[in-house]
Amino acid sequence: MKRFLLTTLNSKFAHSSLALNYLKNYNANDQKHDLITMEFTINQPLELILREIFRTGREFVFFSCYIWNVEEIKKLLPALKKMNPNLFIAIGGPEVSYGSQEFLAENPACDLIMAGEGEEIFSQVLAELEKDEWDFSAIPALTYRKDGEIYHNPADNAPLALENLPFAYEDEKELREKIVYYESSRGCPYRCAYCLSSLEKTLRFRPLEQVKKDLDRFLTLNLRQVKFIDRTFNARASHAMAIWQYIAQNDNGITNFHFEITADILSREMLDFLKTVRPGLMQFEIGIQSTNFQTIQAINRHVSFEKLKPIVQELRANDNIHLHLDLIAGLPYEDYNSFAHSFDDVYSLHPHALQLGFLKVLKGTAIYEKREEYQISYLPHAPYEVLSTAFLSASEIVRLKGVEDALEKYYNSGKFPYTMEYLIAREPSAFKFYEALGDWWVANGLHLLSHSTAALADNLYRFCAETKKGEAEELAYALKFDLCLHEKPKKIPVCLEALPKDGSYVDFYRQKENLIKYLPLLDPDDGKSAAKLSHIAQFPYQGARRAVLFDYSRRSYLGYAYFALLPN
Repeated sequence: MKRFLLTTLNSKFAHSSLALNYLKNYNANDQKHDLITMEFTINQPLELILREIFRTGREFVFFSCYIWNVEEIKKLLPALKKMNPNLFIAIGGPEVSYGSQEFLAENPACDLIMAGEGEEIFSQVLAELEKDEWDFSAIPALTYRKDGEIYHNPADNAPLALENLPFAYEDEKELREKIVYYESSRGCPYRCAYCLSSLEKTLRFRPLEQVKKDLDRFLTLNLRQVKFIDRTFNARASHAMAIWQYIAQNDNGITNFHFEITADILSREMLDFLKTVRPGLMQFEIGIQSTNFQTIQAINRHVSFEKLKPIVQELRANDNIHLHLDLIAGLPYEDYNSFAHSFDDVYSLHPHALQLGFLKVLKGTAIYEKREEYQISYLPHAPYEVLSTAFLSASEIVRLKGVEDALEKYYNSGKFPYTMEYLIAREPSAFKFYEALGDWWVANGLHLLSHSTAALADNLYRFCAETKKGEAEELAYALKFDLCLHEKPKKIPVCLEALPKDGSYVDFYRQKENLIKYLPLLDPDDGKSAAKLSHIAQFPYQGARRAVLFDYSRRSYLGYAYFALLPN
């Protein structure tokens, strides 16, 4: 029996590889192969990864390849071959499923590429490699070397029935430490021009009874988060509704479930049900991408923002589901002013996070085929990100990078919710505010440094002072409130030093009735511990200074401390 290694480089330690687990477990029942898996991250030194792979002593190494790890993997391949010239190296995954012959020609250390859906193909490749003489000619969707030549087999295999997939995870300890990825369907009914999922022609669902059994295992383990990777989770309404209802009925009070949905097809029944779920049980990612009609038509989205807008507003008004909305800069017919308009449209919906992404020009997509028509210039290596288009200049995209940085630090981080609400309410355009902040940030070289939360507060205060945005004392109090909202203050930003001191509240913690009323989860007989897990600060309220108690033992689904206004 020969020895095989399945490996990949995840983008973060907290992530897990669903692909590796599927490939291994799909081939586990027959026990015909000596197959192990190893997961690394792109943040680990390549020399360390190289040594660890070599130490396994495996004769065959398979890499799962994505846009975020392909460049690192390409560096590993020749080094592995130098350490062991007889090593057989194969690659699979979406990043190499298109242009596989070109990839093999450019990377001579790679011996074989598996394209598309991998479970059945991987099983056939393992069976062939167990033989003394290999013949890959009958296995579909392969590109491989033989006698110095490159051969390519077309993909003619039938899509896998998802009921034949085993449960992906075995190691319960690993599950508890990671964000767990799960899929209840494959394929997508939409044909978005920038997305590889648009190329998959079939939409398949895992039987609901199997999904419920899988969910039971996750819920029993009290996992922190399960991310459904279904490309459009609610493509089949009955399937989505059944899963949402099951999750709600069996809620363990801990696990959060993430879904990518299309909001405009949510039914009245779905919207009414979603009002009832526990705050924090679910989070939705909704791709809006642009509100420019011509752009939407060009990328095959065909989703009216006017239809989508009231649905997202209703979800947001319920305030129980974390909403993550997406925009993409660099799409056809979206110039700088148009993108600013799209940004303001989406920002006005008050999502909990607004991702300003940049177009990735992926081989196989419709955007890739029309790259010359739209004059799209992009990075020649992964992640193939747009550099300029016929509609957006390179300098405009660089400026949008500054907007993205400011948005990430001050809005998407969730560190300054009240401050940003205060500031943006006084601006005619949210985009113009983040544009000015991004320009100022870069002009002062702050984009080259790392920043603590206190430093972020100081820099925002300084920006507003220099550009005359907001009233100084009101801004300082808003910043103070946001800082208290997250954790008990340890370091006071310079911008808050001029505010009146809060004074001592020792007597508050000595009174048992106060602890029972305002800190119900803490021991009412232990005022010292209660003081460590809470904070009292003063703020202006209705013409007077009032004390606000922040309770860090209780938090909202967004992670903010519960707070209460104390009596005079």
